[in-house]
Amino acid sequence: MLDKVENRKRAANVTPFTTTCKSRQGEPQTFLIDVMTDEQISQTYDMICAAAQRGQGFGVDEYSDESEFRADIDDGYRFVVIDKDDGEMVAAFILAISKYSRGCPVADPFIIVKDNQRGRGLGKLCMDLCVDLAAKLGFMGMYVDTFSNNTAMLKIIKAVPGLQQVGCLPMGGVMTNGEMVGTVIFYKDLRPDNSSYKG
Repeated sequence: MLDKVENRKRAANVTPFTTTCKSRQGEPQTFLIDVMTDEQISQTYDMICAAAQRGQGFGVDEYSDESEFRADIDDGYRFVVIDKDDGEMVAAFILAISKYSRGCPVADPFIIVKDNQRGRGLGKLCMDLCVDLAAKLGFMGMYVDTFSNNTAMLKIIKAVPGLQQVGCLPMGGVMTNGEMVGTVIFYKDLRPDNSSYKG
């Protein structure tokens, strides 16, 4: 995989841009997609911690501190979603380098939506952007996992064409009440001609 400096250059080549999506109520919304600033990385970490405390997509033991989070995403591509109407950061997504792939560049996306922004279609927008940008940035595939109790994300993932469930882990993460939940694992081949994929 390319080094960190080259990754930053490649990310800058695909951003910034604006995109639109419809809210669940059918209203058009416009968002700016850009590379995260250092401050936005900290905000993303805070959003992940808050989601973990609510049991929404992240385990309470996900990261011991912000430096561990930063180290985990350092080699990847980090993007922010800004509401064009008010300039607020409403969501973020990261294309981390998968630790579960040996020798080929596979993206492992992280998606987080601010709690007060849920219901606007941002999770689906971020997932669609992950697939699109992972292909543009040269990833050969995308490994996606989510907790088995994260029904909203499972619905989003299952709607992505070509994203196939490839496995489950019975012990994926710990919730705030100490309960252990499983992880559902998906994979999408992003190569232009993926006829050689034997899944």
